[in-house]
Amino acid sequence: DSWLRELGKVVGKEKEVEDYIVKAKKEIKPELEDIRKKLKGKKAVVGMGPSFSHNYIRVLKELGIEVVWGISWHFDQHYDHGSVPESSIALSNRDKDIPISVCDGQNFEVLNLLNKIKPDLYISRHPGTTVWPTKMGIPSVMVADEYTAFGYRGIINFGYRIIDALENNSLAEELSKRIKLPYNPWWFKQDAFKFLEDETNYMKSI
Repeated sequence: DSWLRELGKVVGKEKEVEDYIVKAKKEIKPELEDIRKKLKGKKAVVGMGPSFSHNYIRVLKELGIEVVWGISWHFDQHYDHGSVPESSIALSNRDKDIPISVCDGQNFEVLNLLNKIKPDLYISRHPGTTVWPTKMGIPSVMVADEYTAFGYRGIINFGYRIIDALENNSLAEELSKRIKLPYNPWWFKQDAFKFLEDETNYMKSI
């Protein structure tokens, strides 16, 4: 909505844009409601770059999925965006806080977090981080094109893609039965950020 409205201002077509927004939302409403029914009660973890992660949290909310954790590979409001992104502001204004962590995108950290949270779904923009949750039996969706879920038709198509991943999870289920993860029980009992804390304490001591 916001992108179209800004475009409308630039080209002097505010009324036409508002009419289009109403029409587009009306057209997708039946499918969106059906998708929300199918995804109701599902919980997800999102792991992406900064604005992508925060935007996809909003997308999943639109689809009726509860995001229980958001991972941003990095976040620097000056160099990443020039100011605080709209998506981050929107998250901060929500009535329910979502845990957000930054720069903890290493696989040993992600798997520790997923093992504790046990979400129904993992969404990422990096194939290397979707392989491991799949081995844990968690359906994973890798978003190669970060814009795939945007736009009114885009969010519907992405909703169907998630439903497909959840309903056709035999690969992840079979892998989880046969693959031994390279982490011992000791690590899974630790806080996911244990080594970050140890490194911080070490840097303070020198």
